Amino acid sequence: MEVLDRQPPVDWTAYPQAPTSGAAHIPNAAYLHTDACGDFTLLSRDDWFALRGYPEFPIWPMHIDALFCYAAHHAGIGEVVLREPMRIYHTEHLSAAG
Repeated sequence: MEVLDRQPPVDWTAYPQAPTSGAAHIPNAAYLHTDACGDFTLLSRDDWFALRGYPEFPIWPMHIDALFCYAAHHAGIGEVVLREPMRIYHTEHLSAAG
């Protein structure tokens, strides 16, 4: 795997949109590419079953695909960002999709 970009760590304790008591314990949070990640997420069958698929919550699953990417990352499954010309672009869904 080739690292294409790195981001500096985020001080989650000062992040106003999602305060949590556990934020102080995330000094070097992973920076994953999660823009439109549900439209193109590819992994092996074995990895899919190891992660047990998408989590299920009794709410509308906004950003469940991004949560899945972080679960994969913390399970040791690497992310690969494709270079040109292999990029895929997201087309906005209709309002019924979320």
